[in-house]
Amino acid sequence: FANSYRDNLQRHVGGEHREKLQALLDWCADHTDGFSFAECRSANRALGRSKDLEELIGELIDFGYLRERPVPYSGVGRPPKPRYDTHPMIQRFRSSDRPN
Repeated sequence: FANSYRDNLQRHVGGEHREKLQALLDWCADHTDGFSFAECRSANRALGRSKDLEELIGELIDFGYLRERPVPYSGVGRPPKPRYDTHPMIQRFRSSDRPN
């Protein structure tokens, strides 16, 4: 699991986009009990607009690092944004812990 993420990231993602994904992954590693989109957005404004953050989260879901946890919707008002759970292995991928 650990090597496959690193390999995929190196092979398929480059430059500034890779740095944004890694920054988000580092933030997620500190929130292993899960987080809401609003919490993530508030802490990661430097990564771009909400739409950009949704795309980055989507990529981390595709890589298997995050899982969407649906939030119940009462049918009144705007549907809530989902919460996200992190994979237990995510703490291994903090950029400060990775070999160069």
